[in-house]
Amino acid sequence: MPTTTTPPGPPATRRAAARGLLSTSHLAAALTMQPADATVAAALRAGFAVGAALVLGHLSGLPGAAGFAALGALASVYVRWAPYRRRAELVGIAGLMITGSVAVASLTALAGWPAPVEMIVVALVAASTSLLTLAVRTGPPGPVMAIFAAGAAVAGEPSLADVGVRTGATLGGAVLAWLVCLSGYVLRP
Repeated sequence: MPTTTTPPGPPATRRAAARGLLSTSHLAAALTMQPADATVAAALRAGFAVGAALVLGHLSGLPGAAGFAALGALASVYVRWAPYRRRAELVGIAGLMITGSVAVASLTALAGWPAPVEMIVVALVAASTSLLTLAVRTGPPGPVMAIFAAGAAVAGEPSLADVGVRTGATLGGAVLAWLVCLSGYVLRP
């Protein structure tokens, strides 16, 4: 005949529960320093890259440069725990993908095509960047940043000079993201 065991019940009193909670072993375990999670480092890198891109874009004095530089800097969110060689590849590919999306969508806006045609172009950007991120295995966020960038760039009526500013600022933000994401190599190769 098998014997059944009953799970232990709650402590009999609040005093016993408090004793267990305030025991030295419990307090020591709770106060022990644990290694930092790589997600925090990735978030700090992304925040720094985007913040620096916004500041530098604003200081350039070019209209719209800050926002597009920040879009380029979002390439930094494509790496979390990757080794430096893979980081360099992923941030580079993501930066070029976002910059290309801005260039194509800005040229579409420059052409003055009707809104349905512009939306078809953004849909084609979405499809092509989806294929690219699947082929390269970027992982999250996949094509999302490039699609956001295309959606932002298709807005308005830019001049040819504006297309250059948008594309250049996005590329500058992507280069900044690349530098920030690889900067740890100096301290910890």
